[in-house]
Amino acid sequence: MPLIGASDIVKRIGDRMLLSGVSLTIEHGEKVGVVGDNGSGKSTFAKILMGVAEADSGEVVVNKGATVSYLSQTPDVDESRTAVDEVLSALGKWQQAKNDYEAVTSKIAADPTDAFIEKQLELASQIETLGGWELDHQAKALLNHVGIPDGDATIGKMSGGEKRRIALARELLRSPDLLVLDEPTNHLDIPTINWLESFLTTRYQGAVLFITHDRHMLNRVADRTVEVDNGGLFVSKGGWEAFLLAKHTRLEHDARVESNRQNFLRRELEWLKRQPKARTTKSKARIDRAHEAMDKPKKSQKRKTELAITSSRLGKTILDIRDLEISVPGKKLVKGLTFSLAKGDRVGIVGANGCGKTTLLRALLGQHQPDAGTVSFGKNTETAYLDQSRDMLNPTDTVSDAVADGGSHITLGDETMQVRTHLIRFGFSVPEQKKKVAVLSGGEKARLAIAKTFGKPANLIVLDEPTNDLDVSTLTALEASLIDSQSCALIVTHDRYFLDRIATHIIAFEPDGTVALHHGNYSDYRERIPEAPINTTSSNAKKKKKKSTSQTKSALTYAERLELESIEEKIEAAEKEVATLQQKTTSSAFSSSPYDTQSKTLASLVEKQAHLDELILRWEFLESKKTQE
Repeated sequence: MPLIGASDIVKRIGDRMLLSGVSLTIEHGEKVGVVGDNGSGKSTFAKILMGVAEADSGEVVVNKGATVSYLSQTPDVDESRTAVDEVLSALGKWQQAKNDYEAVTSKIAADPTDAFIEKQLELASQIETLGGWELDHQAKALLNHVGIPDGDATIGKMSGGEKRRIALARELLRSPDLLVLDEPTNHLDIPTINWLESFLTTRYQGAVLFITHDRHMLNRVADRTVEVDNGGLFVSKGGWEAFLLAKHTRLEHDARVESNRQNFLRRELEWLKRQPKARTTKSKARIDRAHEAMDKPKKSQKRKTELAITSSRLGKTILDIRDLEISVPGKKLVKGLTFSLAKGDRVGIVGANGCGKTTLLRALLGQHQPDAGTVSFGKNTETAYLDQSRDMLNPTDTVSDAVADGGSHITLGDETMQVRTHLIRFGFSVPEQKKKVAVLSGGEKARLAIAKTFGKPANLIVLDEPTNDLDVSTLTALEASLIDSQSCALIVTHDRYFLDRIATHIIAFEPDGTVALHHGNYSDYRERIPEAPINTTSSNAKKKKKKSTSQTKSALTYAERLELESIEEKIEAAEKEVATLQQKTTSSAFSSSPYDTQSKTLASLVEKQAHLDELILRWEFLESKKTQE
């Protein structure tokens, strides 16, 4: 029986149909990713599932006794609490029993009566039943993993991003049967995202529905991917790349259906022109079929976002950094950093939150004084800067005024265009351009900030967390514009998929304090400098490991030796199966085959690829154990 099921959900907002009779079931332990453009209805659908919002019609059925929990993009926390108390608030009965136990223990110290001692024993038994004495340690461990090392700090003094991470730790400790996460990776750094992915795939036993633009997370976590598009839900097996294959097939099928409809209409209209006015019953039925085909609504075409960067002329020198040193009070952030930018260089800057990525950008732009070293710009270098706070946007401006400071035209290189035209290229319709900035969604504000940044000629683009709140179609357009333009770019981001698409170099702030330039994209950098293993054990388990570190890796068992001897043949066979299916999907015969045949073939390809990945991971594990012998 499914854990939760939604049937024929309809939701309108004003005169717009947001969800048109959609249905979805989620099984126990399943991990389901949700994608879609900003405003497509992803969050609304999640809220309807959780009972936070009401549908106009339809039904949501939750398995009897199942627990569900929802982490919104702006979760509530009690700012008067400490971080650890907020996380433990997820365990109301446990927290109350522990508080009562501590109160009774204090009373026993002054008055050790039998009644108090019996109550203490009763409460101790209750705490054991509700999860044991280590839950407060688990809460602190979760906080540490999400980047809140001081669990005793008061929440009211923290930033919005820190509050969101505390709420995430709270819901993970709650561990419901179904956890719904709305943009869980926003404002998380890469090490924390890696930990979260590992936690959800290896430790979390419940089902998870997560709305995200993080394509890497979809690939790593999702059993299925659901797209919310044009009022409907489209479900595919696997993560982001499997979803792309399935969507490509669906769109080709839709195009063939529409082409067949147009051909049918053309034939019927020609027939109608040739026939006399007097019709037989059979002729009238044919006319009715033609009218039915004409009245059938055509699937609306999605507005395509095209982000255009207009570059000014590049000189020989764009940016040259020599022996740069940067500090903030009490901390050295960068020491001896040297690099230069050539035409087409796009440098991704990565590292944990608080390591100094934004300070580095500010130092390069002259907004922070370096301790030592030189920052030299070329004579023709012109910069465009997008800061992560989006302070460039005035809430009282309209969308149009925000981009052009009240003007009606902007000049990009040798081209002068209307502001209206520029904004249309960034996905803002003419009516939307009259909105106030204050009423825009997070995704719309992010898109508008990029439109303003790209609204002047520049050959050095500096972007600080540009991918936050952007939907995937806008991300894809941004990637394409950066790749197609001749501009150089410096980009701080936690989006690994984005960096794999656009980065030619990586500047990495490492945990040991070093900052260095690496050639290639993010995956290239990670292959050369692997990440530290993610430790998901409790604090007590860590203490035990310290006592016997020599036993952390055991030698191969006899069964594992036999498995290692045969696994390479299995990998070779699996690779052949994947290659055969990949070749099949690229053939002309495949594109003209029935839709069901294409779907089955693509599903088989995803399954075989997953099996191959599992074999390779198992081979790597066995080989690593073998090297320890």
